[in-house]
Amino acid sequence: RPVLPCVAYGEIDSRDYSTASERGEEHFLTIEVWSEEGGRKLAQDIAVRILALLDDAPLVLGGGIALVSLFYRNSRSARPAKGKQFLTEIRFRAVTE
Repeated sequence: RPVLPCVAYGEIDSRDYSTASERGEEHFLTIEVWSEEGGRKLAQDIAVRILALLDDAPLVLGGGIALVSLFYRNSRSARPAKGKQFLTEIRFRAVTE
């Protein structure tokens, strides 16, 4: 069992986004923030910090891959049934070449 609060990768959905001249991929990714003791507020506070760091960030990727864009799409906060944990999901859209 992970120590809470924690941040984890959630779903990642990638698809071809190539043009006539450039190969590319479009990625929809979810970052999960889990908390227990600090409740929903702690999970949301951590999510806000992550969002501030990643939204439209000029990140450098390795392996000859270029990040064209990384933008925030939406977020959602939930308390899974029968649990004491709180989950905030942050969804991003990224395009790579």
